[in-house]
Amino acid sequence: MAKNLAYNRELDGDADKLGKGRGSRKTAENLATIAEYDGNLAERLSDEDRKRMAEEAVREYEHDEKSREEWLNGVDRAIKNARQKPEKKNYPFEGASNIKYPLLTTAMNQFGARAYGAVTRSDQPMICKVVGEDPQGLKAKRADRLSRFGNYQLMYMMDEWDSGTDKLLHMLPVIGAGFRKGYWRADMGRPTLEFTSAKDVVVPNDSPSFDRAPRMTQPTPMYPYEIDRLIGSGKWLNHKRDYEGQKDEDSQKACVYLEQVRYYDLDGDGMMEPYIATISKDQRELVRLEAAFWANSIRVNTMDGKVETIMRESPWIDYSFLPDIEGSVYGMGFGQLLESLGGAINTALNQIFDAAHRQNAGGGFISQGLRLRGGEVRIKPAEFLNVNVPGRVSDAIHELQFAGPSPVLFQLVEFLLGAAADITSVKDVMTGEAPSGQAMGATLALIEQGMQVFSTIYTRIYRAMRKEFRLLMRLNSRYLDPAVYAEFLDDEELFLELMGMPAPGQMPQGMPQTGMGGMFPQSLQAPQMPGGMPGQMPEMGMPQGAAPIQMPPQGMQQSPGGVMMPKRQKLQLSPDGLAELAKDFDLKNMDVAPGADPRSVTDMQRMMRAQYLAQFKGQPGIDNKWIQEQELQAANISDWPKAFIEGPSPLDEHNAAMAKEELRGLGLDNDLKEQQVKKTAKEAEKTFHEAGKLAFERGVMEGGGSLEPQAPVEAPEQVDPREQELADRDMAVKMRDMDVREMEVNSKAEITRLKLQIDEMKADRELALKESESKEANGREEKFDAALGAMLEAVGSMSDGLNVMMKNQEQIAQIMIAPRVLVHDENGRPVAARPDFTGNN
Repeated sequence: MAKNLAYNRELDGDADKLGKGRGSRKTAENLATIAEYDGNLAERLSDEDRKRMAEEAVREYEHDEKSREEWLNGVDRAIKNARQKPEKKNYPFEGASNIKYPLLTTAMNQFGARAYGAVTRSDQPMICKVVGEDPQGLKAKRADRLSRFGNYQLMYMMDEWDSGTDKLLHMLPVIGAGFRKGYWRADMGRPTLEFTSAKDVVVPNDSPSFDRAPRMTQPTPMYPYEIDRLIGSGKWLNHKRDYEGQKDEDSQKACVYLEQVRYYDLDGDGMMEPYIATISKDQRELVRLEAAFWANSIRVNTMDGKVETIMRESPWIDYSFLPDIEGSVYGMGFGQLLESLGGAINTALNQIFDAAHRQNAGGGFISQGLRLRGGEVRIKPAEFLNVNVPGRVSDAIHELQFAGPSPVLFQLVEFLLGAAADITSVKDVMTGEAPSGQAMGATLALIEQGMQVFSTIYTRIYRAMRKEFRLLMRLNSRYLDPAVYAEFLDDEELFLELMGMPAPGQMPQGMPQTGMGGMFPQSLQAPQMPGGMPGQMPEMGMPQGAAPIQMPPQGMQQSPGGVMMPKRQKLQLSPDGLAELAKDFDLKNMDVAPGADPRSVTDMQRMMRAQYLAQFKGQPGIDNKWIQEQELQAANISDWPKAFIEGPSPLDEHNAAMAKEELRGLGLDNDLKEQQVKKTAKEAEKTFHEAGKLAFERGVMEGGGSLEPQAPVEAPEQVDPREQELADRDMAVKMRDMDVREMEVNSKAEITRLKLQIDEMKADRELALKESESKEANGREEKFDAALGAMLEAVGSMSDGLNVMMKNQEQIAQIMIAPRVLVHDENGRPVAARPDFTGNN
C-alpha cells in the first residue's frame, strides 16, 4: 500500500514531494517506486492520456512495419524456397518443370542439426564463470549452484525453451534473425523464455542496433477467453473488445494486441523512461502499462544524486545469423545469400528437364491433305490403319527435332552447386562422407576449415545466449521464491553456514555430537524405556517367552539393519537465511555464459580431439583422469561423473586380484614371499647353528675343551701302533666329513643370501613396473631382466657345481668311513686295514 500511495502522489502532481527537475534526489526515489510497482500504471492515467499514447504507439508501429517491407519480402521468398512448396509453371509451355533444388533446405537442416547439440550440451546449456580471484573457492561453489539450478530451469521447468531452441536454430539460417522473449509467469511461478520469430518483432529498420532502437513492438493474437481472463484479474483495463457485437463463424477469433517497449516521461522530470505498453490495435486503446526498468537499472551520480541514465530491460533477446551488409538492424541468412544462386540452379535444372521432356514427347506438323478419321488416333501394337492420302504418309507429316539436354547445363549446375557449398560450408566431410583411409589429423584439419564459417556464427549465438541467461538470473533475483531455490539445492552444509552454525562433524569442542554428526539434539535420542534398551516397550500382557515389540520412539526411525537412528529432518531456513541465499542471483561478481566451445561444435570434432589427447596417457606430468573426463564429455555422456568412484574401482580390484594371482603363480606374492623369506631365514639360522656346532665339535676333536666337566686324566694305556694308525685314519675320515658338511652349510648360506637378494630385486622390479609404463621404464625393465637372468644363471651353475662336489665328497666319504677289516700277518698281528663293502661286519 505504501508503494501505491507514493506512486499516486507522484502521478497526481504533488510538486512539494516530487521535487523539480532531473537534479532532484527525489526523482530517483520516484523512479524506484515506479519500477517496483506491480500494478497497472495505465489505471493512474487519464482517458485522454491513454488515448493519445495508444494512437501514437499504433501510428509508429505501422511506420516501423513499412520501413522493413523490403526485408519482409525477402524473408517470405526465403521461407518459400526452404519449404519446397510446389507451384504451377506455364513457361515455356503449359505444365513446364518447376523444380526447386533443396539448397537452402539442406543448409538449414545441416546447421540446425549441428548447432542444437553444441548449444544444448545434453542438458547443461549454461555454466557460470567466476570473475576475479577466488582463494577460498566460495565463488566457484556459488557458480556451481547457479549452473545446476539454471540448467534445471531451462531443461526441466521451461518446456518451451528446448523446443524453442530447436525452432530458433532452424529459422536462423533461413531468415537471418530470431528472438527469445523472457518474462515472469506469475500463474506458473517460474520464468519463461520462448522463441519469437523475427517477423513478429517490429523494429525501425534503420536502427543501429536492437539495444538502441527507440521502440520494439510485437503483435500478439489474443483469444477472447484470454482477454476476458486478463480483464477479470485486473491486469488489463476494461475496454471495448473487437469481438463484441460481431457474428462470425469462429466465436473465438483472435484479436491483435500490440506489446510495445517505448519511452514516456511520466514523472515530468524532462527525461523519458522506458515502459511496456499493451494496446488494442483495432480499438486503439491502452489496456496496460508497466515499467521496463528495475530499481537497480537506475544509474545515479554519487556526487550530486542526479539520475544519469536508466537501463532499459527489454523482454526480447535478439539472435543474429550474419550481420546485414546494408546496415539493416535485422541480420542476414542463407535465404538472402543464396537467393540469386539458387534461382540460377533452379533455372538450369528446369531447362534440363524441359529439354528432356520435349525430346521424349516430340511434336510437329500434319498436312491438310492427310485425311484421317476424326478424333484421336491410337495405334495398337501390330496394327495398321488405312488413311486417305495422296503419295506417302511421311510427306504429309513433319516431326520437329529437339536436341535434348545440353551437357553444358550439367557442368553449369555442378559449378553453381560447388559455389553454394562454399557459402554454406556443407562439405562431404561435414556430412559424414569423408574419404576412407584418411589420417585423423587430415580429417580434423578439413573439419576445422569447413567449420570456420559456422564457428563465427556460433560465436554470435553464444553472445545472445549470455544476454538471455543474464535476463534469466535477473528474473530469478526479482521474482523467484528463495524457498524454491533452497528446496532444489537441499545443501545442509550451506544452510548451516547461512544460519551461522558449524557444519556436521565440525561442532565446537564440548558440544555433544549427537545423531547425524550433531544435527539432532539430545531430545531426539531414543529414551530409556522399561526394559533397559532404548526404545523397548514394556512387556504388557505378552505371552510367556514372547519377545518384546520394538517400537521406534518419537523422532527416531529403524534402519533396514534394525538399528535405531534419528530421523533425518530437513533444515528450514529463516527469512534472513533465504534472503542471503537469494543473493546468489546478484550478478555483480559473476558472469553467466554458455559453456560450449564455438570451435568445437560437432561430435566428430570432439571425439577426434579426445582421441588426440588419449595418446598422451601414461606420460610423465599428464593427468590421466582429466583426459578420461574429456573423452566421456566428447561422447556426450550426460552422467559422466558417475564413471569415477572414490577409492579403488571394481576393475582396479579385479586387476589387483589378477596381478596377485599372477604373482602367486610366479612365487612373488607378497604373503608367500614373506613366508619364503622367513623360511629361508630360519634355514639360514639353522645352517649357521649347525656350522657353529661343527666348529665346536672340531675344536673338541682337535684338542679343544669341552663343556662337560672332565674326569681326572689318567695315564694312557699302551696302544699298538697299528691300531693307533687305524684310529687316526678314522679320525681323518670324520674330519673330512665335517669339512664336507661345513662346505655344504656355507654353500647353502650363500645360496640363501643370493635368493634373498633376488627376491628383493624382483619386488623392486614389480614396484617399478607399477609406477611407470613409459618406454624408458620398459628399457630399464629389459636391462633389469638381463641382469637378473645372468644372476639366476650364476646361482644355477653354482648350485649344480655344489651338487657335483657333494656327490664326489659323498663317494669319498663312503670309501673312507666304510667298515675296515684288519689284515693280520702270520703271527696274528694287524698289519693293514681295508674297506669292507660287503656289510657282513
